[in-house]
Amino acid sequence: MFIDRDPNAGLVKTWACESSLKVLKVMVTGIPRPDLEGVEVVGEVYAGEGPTIQSQVYDRLARLTNMESLWLGHSRPNSSNSKKLWDCLEMSLESGLDKLSGLKGLKELSVSHMSTKIGLKELQWMIEHWPRLRAIYGLNGHYFFVRENEAHGNVIPHLWRDINFKWDQEENTQAKQKKAFRRVVLEDYLLEQQ
Repeated sequence: MFIDRDPNAGLVKTWACESSLKVLKVMVTGIPRPDLEGVEVVGEVYAGEGPTIQSQVYDRLARLTNMESLWLGHSRPNSSNSKKLWDCLEMSLESGLDKLSGLKGLKELSVSHMSTKIGLKELQWMIEHWPRLRAIYGLNGHYFFVRENEAHGNVIPHLWRDINFKWDQEENTQAKQKKAFRRVVLEDYLLEQQ
């Protein structure tokens, strides 16, 4: 799985940049996803191979403790040329997302073009465990921004889609429109996930 895996110990070697790397843009593919139906995916060599590989990838990413920007799937979150990745990380709590709880400095996450299983509990988990998180790119083509200093106790995290509006001159009108819109977009996204 990992080119830097020590074959004798079965562990991945430490990267010199583990404690200093702030930006990582990678495409993680080749992960068996038997949970996906109706698409051509990489098959498992043995039962449970997909979850094992995902766990190993999360373990590697968890070591990058000063990460601020993590882009998985593609290097540009709004690229229109890219095709959907099916053999990628699920990004669900069941698949091991919680192993990334130590990435407290994470400000932005891109899962663009990835077939993830990010739902409400994953969004709530991200907001709770990544206190500096400001942007999540690629939730079914949506680009959400987490509002700074937002209360974390709400049932639905306050996220909104970044789109261009023709705002009225008054800030109060703008704030009301943005608040109403972000609630509708998040509810639409969560309904798509069911």
